Amino acid sequence: MSGGDGVDGRHAPDGPDGLVIAGRLELEFAARQGRTALSRRDYTWPYSVGRVFHREGGDPARVIVQSGSGGIITGDRLAQRLVARQDAHALVLGQGAISVHRALGGRGSGEYLRIEAAPGAWIENLAEPRVLFDEADFAQESTVSVLGDGVAVSVESVVLEPVDGGMAHYRSETVVECDGERRAVERMRVHTGQLPSGMRAFGLIVAAGLAGSAAGKGWQEWAGSFGDHSAYGAASELPFGAGVAVRVVAADGRHLRRAIDAALEVLRASSPAKVAEKESVASESADEAS
Repeated sequence: MSGGDGVDGRHAPDGPDGLVIAGRLELEFAARQGRTALSRRDYTWPYSVGRVFHREGGDPARVIVQSGSGGIITGDRLAQRLVARQDAHALVLGQGAISVHRALGGRGSGEYLRIEAAPGAWIENLAEPRVLFDEADFAQESTVSVLGDGVAVSVESVVLEPVDGGMAHYRSETVVECDGERRAVERMRVHTGQLPSGMRAFGLIVAAGLAGSAAGKGWQEWAGSFGDHSAYGAASELPFGAGVAVRVVAADGRHLRRAIDAALEVLRASSPAKVAEKESVASESADEAS
């Protein structure tokens, strides 16, 4: 079913690891009469999706994805597919941090994400942090796919929250596709005690389709903004012009969020539309000066 009714997750197909998907979400956005609309939404429990929000002036369309569960538990497998059709501009937001609980009987939990951007589209998946408690075992697999000049942005963020000194494990793999070809793979494996002293939060932003934007004054200012040593970060170009990867490690979830939000602003400022706008303003200023 669609339109907010959901479907029975017991009949969802298997995930990449062969285990049954416990929850599934699919959203598609389309540009209609100069404004982005949510053209399709299918989901199973525990997901829920409300109405689309637009700020004054139109796009981007904003959608908040909610979860009816109390967190991610042993054996959970959750899958999302987010699609921006040609010229659509959308932000998919989370409702808040999600707890990942202890793995029982050696059974961990996982999330699978696919983001697709058609030519002229821009879509961001701004997932809130996953908070891993003692003995949690959690994996995320993502595919970020763009066509033409489309841009797709994926945010992964994790906070390690030890209570009784137990070990938590996290693994992730992010595949970047451009025009149907695999261009880059980002892999990460972290466990409690592996981060630098005083740090217990980390994140990864992958922006597919923004090649050549990991340098410049904006990133220099961003990297130099953590003067209190509450966070560290670096931006780098992905191979074969696939886009940009931004890595952050922070003292806690609050500082991680601040660093990620600031990095997203730099990425948005480097979008082709913003660059063209700046060049146009500079050209007009030069004409006036002459």
